[in-house]
Amino acid sequence: MNPTIERRTCQAPDGVKPALVGNRASEDPFAGYVRELKSTLAEIMLEYGPTIQIGPEDWLTVAAREMSPKLMPGNPTDATITLRLKGSDLAALKAGRLSTEDALRRIEVKERY
Repeated sequence: MNPTIERRTCQAPDGVKPALVGNRASEDPFAGYVRELKSTLAEIMLEYGPTIQIGPEDWLTVAAREMSPKLMPGNPTDATITLRLKGSDLAALKAGRLSTEDALRRIEVKERY
């Protein structure tokens, strides 16, 4: 008995342009992962950083490291992302003298692949 294959057409939901869907599919998956990781780490730093007691000249530093198996061709190995924000900026954020958007811009990001 042969299974019947049903063909269906799909349409993008209202407000979503089909071209955007195609562009996301062609994006490098690692680049998308790194972008989301940096964004999430920065948000966590700003949410929980002001609860940590550090001096104005000290830095809150967060690092993430990926060690991909070398057997996977095309994947980077030992990739490291480091984000840091000065203690004085965290204090200003906590006191309301610095907006979240401005604090995000002050986070220093270093990437090593």
